[in-house]
Amino acid sequence: MAGNTRVARVVLSAVAIAATVAAQPTRGSGTAPLPPADLGDTTRPIRLAGSVVMDDGSDLPRNIAIKSICNGVERVVGTPHADGKFDFQWVSNNMGQPDATQSDLDTTTSKLGGPGMSTRTGSSLGGVSGDQIKNCELAVVLPGYRSSRINLYNHSSTSNPNVGIIVLHRFGNDEGHFVSETTLRAPKDAKKAWDEGLVLLTKNQRPEALASFQKAVKAYPGFADAWLRIGVTELELRQPEPAKESFQKAMEIDAKLIGPWLEMGFLASTAADWPSTAKYLDQAVKLDPTGSSKAWYLDATAHFNLKNYDEAERGVRKAIELDPKHQNPRADFLLGLVLIAKEDYKDGADALRAYVGAVPNAGDLEMVRGELARIQPLIH
Repeated sequence: MAGNTRVARVVLSAVAIAATVAAQPTRGSGTAPLPPADLGDTTRPIRLAGSVVMDDGSDLPRNIAIKSICNGVERVVGTPHADGKFDFQWVSNNMGQPDATQSDLDTTTSKLGGPGMSTRTGSSLGGVSGDQIKNCELAVVLPGYRSSRINLYNHSSTSNPNVGIIVLHRFGNDEGHFVSETTLRAPKDAKKAWDEGLVLLTKNQRPEALASFQKAVKAYPGFADAWLRIGVTELELRQPEPAKESFQKAMEIDAKLIGPWLEMGFLASTAADWPSTAKYLDQAVKLDPTGSSKAWYLDATAHFNLKNYDEAERGVRKAIELDPKHQNPRADFLLGLVLIAKEDYKDGADALRAYVGAVPNAGDLEMVRGELARIQPLIH
């Protein structure tokens, strides 16, 4: 009975982990953010610095562009040096919108672009105010490659400007994409409605944006990206059931479009529907193995609750690998639970201690200490 009680308590803890993370903003999330920090004086410039590296250690390809992703709207903000380092300032202009201004960046004009993306470095970004940088991420855009994302959720003018490393990964044949080829084939009227919807999003006019995206799919029913954006906007308007239908439509049109799999997996995790979470996020991380720490983490949580401990360990270790700034210390907690379930008590205890060290005031601290005390006699 004691063992059953412990298992139940552990499972409930994993559910709580998932619920905590799933409650955070999910739009394109690369990591599971902690509660918001004080953003400081949002009228002051915010410096962002870091580097871009290849996942296999090889030299960087040419023509790399760094982009911001704010509330689903993408803008190119610059290019790194040949050694991969970048450094620029994010400031609010007098229109209440942020600009990325070049610092030590190569100021050549980028020839890369896409739907809703500026093709000029140092351009206005997505129409979000300075204090909404918490809704933004940084990533690299380059045909044939995918990058990890840096979440700016807790970044402010008083933060350490070094936001970390963007890891660039060359596509494999079985991997997915963030922009569907159907967008390139969209007729003029559908593309016009799509662009209008993106502009309306930058003004936080979501009902109007939704109407524009719906106009786009009416003109071009095979517009997978527009169906995805409809679903995301419906979620933001608290319409989860229509959103699910829109995501399913996007999947049917383009099964390698990553966004719908992520969104459906995140939705399932908020309901603790672990079979569905695993179904959707297994596919999401297969299509995008180096992009989202949060996807790997919630996928691992699902597999833990389904007692697929090997898959859970693989997932949570990948989540930790993709979270170099350790923004989600609960990953250590989950890893500890997984390892203990696999009877690896020593490494499980080490992971739980790492969690306690990172979050000394955690609400579940007494439970964690009790678990550590329980397994201590089992450590050899």
